[in-house]
Order: sequence, then C-alpha cells, then structure tokens
Amino acid sequence: MIPKYPLFKKIDFKDLNEINKITKKNLPYSDFNFSVLWSYNTKKDLKLSLLNGNLIVRFTDALDLKPYYSFYGGNKFEETSLTLLKLTKTKKDNSLLKYIPEIFAKNQKTNRIVIKESRDNFDYVFSVDKLSSLKGHDLEKKRWRFSKFCRTYQNHQVRLLDLKDKTVHSMILIFFKNWALNKNKSSKETINEFKAIKNLFDLADKLEFICLGIFDKNKLIAFSINEKLRNKYALGHFAKTNPLFFGVHEALYKYSADSLKKKGCVLFNMEEDMGLENLRAAKMSWRPDFFLKKFNITLNN
Repeated sequence: MIPKYPLFKKIDFKDLNEINKITKKNLPYSDFNFSVLWSYNTKKDLKLSLLNGNLIVRFTDALDLKPYYSFYGGNKFEETSLTLLKLTKTKKDNSLLKYIPEIFAKNQKTNRIVIKESRDNFDYVFSVDKLSSLKGHDLEKKRWRFSKFCRTYQNHQVRLLDLKDKTVHSMILIFFKNWALNKNKSSKETINEFKAIKNLFDLADKLEFICLGIFDKNKLIAFSINEKLRNKYALGHFAKTNPLFFGVHEALYKYSADSLKKKGCVLFNMEEDMGLENLRAAKMSWRPDFFLKKFNITLNN
C-alpha cells in the first residue's frame, strides 16, 4: 500500500493496481505508466507517496541523474505543489517539480507558483490507423521507404514474440548490444536503456505487451515492445532496428501499428523525446496527431 506523505516507499509489484486505479480515469501519460515506472527504475531508488489524493513520485533524471518530483492528480493543486517545492534545499533549484500533466496544470490560477510548459517532455500521440496504412502526403517518404524494403527483402518475416520466453529475452538483449555497436554508442550511453528492457521482462506475465520482430533469413533485424492500455490506447516502450537494412525502421512501425490495430488500439503514445534533437526529428517525421503536454512548476519569487 502506498503511504501518505511525508512517508515514501520504493515501488514494487503490489503497487500496480493502486497506481492504475489513480491513473485510469484520465489520459495515459507515459511518466505514470506502471511499466515505465518499473522498467526505468534502474537504480532502484524510485519512491511513491500519496498527498491530497494525488500520486507523488520521486524520480531520478535519466540524463543528469538528479532527483526530482512529479505528481498525478488535481486535488489541492497549489497546496500540493508548494509542499513538494519545500523539499528542495534551495529556491534556485528550478528542476525540482517536473512533468505535471496538462490535464491538471493548464487551468490553475495562482500567484505563488509558476507553471511552464516542458516541450522536451511532451508525449507524442499518433493514429494507429495512419501508421498502419501509411496514407497521406505527409507520410509519402515513409511509404516509399517501406515499399523499397519489401521489394529488397521479399522473404522477410514478421513474428509476434512471446515476452515470457527467456529465449526471446536473450535474442532482444543481444540485438540491443549489436544495435549499440552499429550506432557507435558507448555502454555509458546505453546502460540505462539496456537495464530498463531487462526490468520490463519482469512484467511480461502481469500486463499485455505486444512484442514484434522482423526477421531476414531467420535473423532478427528489428523489434518493438508495445503495451495495450485502456481506452484504446497503446504505449510504445522500445523499438530498435538494424540500420544496415534500408527501410526497416518504417517497416517496424507499420507492422507494429498493424498488430496494435488487431488488438483494438486506436491511438499510440510514443513517449517523449527528452529534448534530444535527433529523437525529436525522428518522432516529428511521423507527424503526430497531438501531444500530451507536461509542465514544470517553480516558486514565484
């Protein structure tokens, strides 16, 4: 059971239903998805609390490794914000309270705190049908690259993979390591994501994941791990491709969307870009339908 503030507890499997009960009434922001909380808790230091009926999460930033707080809920918004802001040791710390969902932050009227958009952390939301069909002028280049992939690799295979299977785990982790080598990425750059994938395997028998692999001559050349959520949403957790296969990136997203469509999903949350220029360009190239916006909060000095 999640304790009331000022007490905090480390996240565990038993928190799944309680977190889902709090978040199920509103849009599925990636930061408060249990799978994301669990998998990216790579240092085992993520903590939970409840304050004024809101879910409080103490995170560690994946890039600068600094702790910060966030909350999900609109109950006593200003009071909750001020209470959490007091946890900082200095008022100059402008990154303490971050990633508050727009559904709670956008209509707040207050003179004591400053609420500011955090563009780097908007969730990208796409139409599953559009990704599946690749229709429209804005996806013309994607459609061409997918067609060329199909012509070049006519015998490629698309398979749904069982995320409960330890053989699949090994296949994915080996592929990830090779992907990092192809991208000339150091272990320091990729260790957090590598651990996050391993952590996600813990949840394979508890939630509904759709894991898809593309093979050429029985060799894995791309994979994705997505999760079916409530309200016809899906959340994209991981997607990697072998860059040596032209058009495989487009193929992976098209086939992933096909699999989500069969599961009844209509909207696909591809999470945030974290302010990384290349990642933002890649996500924007798919023409998102809309964003789930988030806000940072600071004291009004």
